[in-house]
Amino acid sequence: MNIREYLSLNRNKIVLAFDKEDIKDLLKFKEMAKNETMKGIIVSGKYIGFTDTYRLFAVEDTDKERKGTDTANLYSITLLNELFKAETIAILNNGKLVIQIGTEITEYEALNKKALNIKKVIESYEYTTFLKSSVVNKTTTDIVWKMLKLTKFDTRKYFIFKDNKVRVEAYPNEDSTLILNDLFEYNKDNLDIKFNLNVKYIDLWLKYIKNEFFNISLSTSNSAIKFSNCNITYIVMPMRVL
Repeated sequence: MNIREYLSLNRNKIVLAFDKEDIKDLLKFKEMAKNETMKGIIVSGKYIGFTDTYRLFAVEDTDKERKGTDTANLYSITLLNELFKAETIAILNNGKLVIQIGTEITEYEALNKKALNIKKVIESYEYTTFLKSSVVNKTTTDIVWKMLKLTKFDTRKYFIFKDNKVRVEAYPNEDSTLILNDLFEYNKDNLDIKFNLNVKYIDLWLKYIKNEFFNISLSTSNSAIKFSNCNITYIVMPMRVL
């Protein structure tokens, strides 16, 4: 069905909509949708995104007139191929996901599988520290990628928030230390927090944000760190807070 016919019949049924720029942002984090435990695209509340149980990425529909969904739905991972060609995505009040390619519209049913309520994860975490941040060092430097490639499970890696800067330390073995000073800078004085993060989970955010300004929210109660920029949210769950 072409877009004019479709909108004449369904305009009032649309509860969420995302444009081409939103879709581009979504696709930059598409690898998370391939996780075996939560394979697919999730829609919940005002959000569309992915999770792999360690990370969560979501794009929010900020239009106040669209109410969003009441339930969390999971859609097939095969739709990622369609998103590369898509102009817009919409969600109807019956749970169907709608993709526009050119002037043509196609509807897709949600899978009959339980989906993580990403709205609840994003909105229910209690964050105690809020920072305005920007990247100081270019994220293509060799030492960053050396850290990101450290895959050994017991390698200690720390993100240290102190003196308005974020320092990263990694200890591949007893005799080696990798240190990256001033990865991010932020606007809050008297902050001294150390997170034991799996550095590879920061990889996608570093690639995405480049040299833009962004927000960091820290939760010391449930060990979450949230990166956000405009209508984009990326949450990482550290192994523990020290």
